[in-house]
Amino acid sequence: TRGSVALPYFWSFIEKYGNPRELAQAEVEDVRFFFEHLGLQNQRARRCIALARTWVERPPGIEKKWKKVGKRLVEVVDDSEGEGEREGWEIGHLPVGKYGVDSWRMFCRDSLRGLREVAPPQPDEGRDRDAELELPEWTRCLPQDKELRAYLRWRWLKLGWEWHPVTGERKKADERLLERARDGGVVFEGENGDWKMKMENEEEEENIRRTESFTGVENDVKID
Repeated sequence: TRGSVALPYFWSFIEKYGNPRELAQAEVEDVRFFFEHLGLQNQRARRCIALARTWVERPPGIEKKWKKVGKRLVEVVDDSEGEGEREGWEIGHLPVGKYGVDSWRMFCRDSLRGLREVAPPQPDEGRDRDAELELPEWTRCLPQDKELRAYLRWRWLKLGWEWHPVTGERKKADERLLERARDGGVVFEGENGDWKMKMENEEEEENIRRTESFTGVENDVKID
């Protein structure tokens, strides 16, 4: 569902159910109303209520992490915060998939852990400083959802980095790319896997020109 369609219903939903406890006490019929124009309304309503009830019964905290093994829920006792792949998450017990976990990591996890925002190094500083900093959680995410990838590409580009959504590698963005992004360029993935950029005044797809060695997904990349 496109954001422009979903956002009005989202804000109405938040106004109606301001916290998990209120949503946990809601009836499916009442919650379904907010999804009627978005599709899958019954399924989405039940999942929202189930999520809220689980949250109320067992709120996420920094002291425990969980992972799902088949249909079983397992507490992860020792899960490193290093560079390796982590198995458990503080919200691992909630009925959410990878999109939900990635979104929470990008926008919420640092707040739960009480970490202050630390900006990653600028390209001129190189990557040697990465190990010296406790970088934000979003810098370690490799989401599969195209909109989450677009957001991360935009965040890295604001800092002057060209970011690869599959490997997480980054390199200094060239000035031509940054200039086109500042001018309102939109980047998307073509049918053959090429990454292409279209400027706002180019309406036809035939006018889209390939941007060499660029990695990203479809979304506005204006740098404000």
